[in-house]
Amino acid sequence: MRKRKVLSLEKAVHKLTQVPATVFGIPNRGVLAEGKVADLVLFNPDTVTAKTPKYAYDLPCNGRRLVSESEGIKATFVSGIQLYDAGKHTGAMPGRILRSYE
Repeated sequence: MRKRKVLSLEKAVHKLTQVPATVFGIPNRGVLAEGKVADLVLFNPDTVTAKTPKYAYDLPCNGRRLVSESEGIKATFVSGIQLYDAGKHTGAMPGRILRSYE
């Protein structure tokens, strides 16, 4: 997005937040507004990027999953509680599994 200048930063964030929350019917998510769940990612728009994906073999029976770490993310908050600080987990576990029918 940054290199090709296809979308503004605001439009890109909208497509990654409000659009999926709406499509999958997940209420109170996808926008930053009073009364909504405070899930936030603080990032540097000039440096945020995904690293090359790699496989992690950490599932039961040595199952694999594709993992793509990131750069340029300062902090992550779930339900208003800080989960990551400069890439390090804080130990907090505020989240829960979301289902579109809730």
